[in-house]
Amino acid sequence: MSDKIGVLIGKNNETTTIYESGIVMVYKKEAKEWNVVSEIIFNMNTAEGMQSIHKKVEKLIESLEDCKIFIAKRVEGVPYTALKKAGFTIAEAEGKPSEFLDEFLEIFEEKKREKEAKKENIENIGPIEIDKAGYYFLDLKKLQEENPGISSKKALLPFLNDKTFYELKVSCGHIPPWFENELAKLNMKMSSQKVNGDTYEVNISHKVCNE
Repeated sequence: MSDKIGVLIGKNNETTTIYESGIVMVYKKEAKEWNVVSEIIFNMNTAEGMQSIHKKVEKLIESLEDCKIFIAKRVEGVPYTALKKAGFTIAEAEGKPSEFLDEFLEIFEEKKREKEAKKENIENIGPIEIDKAGYYFLDLKKLQEENPGISSKKALLPFLNDKTFYELKVSCGHIPPWFENELAKLNMKMSSQKVNGDTYEVNISHKVCNE
């Protein structure tokens, strides 16, 4: 995300709504000061119809170039949808930019850090090696509770396909139905046991001769 912030300014150098005309001032913080790096005239006239609104917002998006943060007094409807689709972070604020830019920059940077941390966590979702070389463990149940969007296949298949191991232990709320077919294709076997009311423990290893 660029560190530039576009703010829609109307009368009295204060923010105005997306359906009013004004100037989009693009700010960038340099040496602890906010400087205006560009100004974009924004003439909105809702009486001209929906097609005109679309075109004006598209032109604004093009003019903003690498600036992907947009602030106005209110942003809604077609402009909001178009800006979001173009990858903008949108915020609403009243008053002069000098009153809120520092606060919003801090919020945006914190969200960026959280997003990067979450991405890093998701990229490291596979089994971890435990006390002995070649022996791995994955608490699939906990992983999916913390990251509902991660499927058991996403968490385990790359490891099963690419990693050399002796044994993999998986703790899960239920035994994934794909285990049987996929493990057979990989010449692997599994054993399982219920360790309490809603948790299973599955041990996966490679088949040996005559198995």
